[in-house]
Amino acid sequence: MLRTRVILSPYDSGHCRRRMGCGPERIFESGLKPLFSRLAIEFDSEEVAPDHPFPAEINSAFQLARKISECVRSYREAGIFPIVLSGNCPPWVQ
Repeated sequence: MLRTRVILSPYDSGHCRRRMGCGPERIFESGLKPLFSRLAIEFDSEEVAPDHPFPAEINSAFQLARKISECVRSYREAGIFPIVLSGNCPPWVQ
């Protein structure tokens, strides 16, 4: 059975749940969660947040990128398929 972890990062330009930051939770709740349930895919979710939010977008973006990277690495090592839903689209996540 496929084990999946959805990593939610609801930020846009350092702002939580504003503008594009509203997208990750909405996509998860309205799309992936019901789909995974119908397909009997074992899943869990977690939200990542900066340790110390800064008013400057770039500081928060680097904190989020580091935390998401750590989550993805640990889930892959555990045999869990990670899916990242993010409001931001930093250039290093392509």
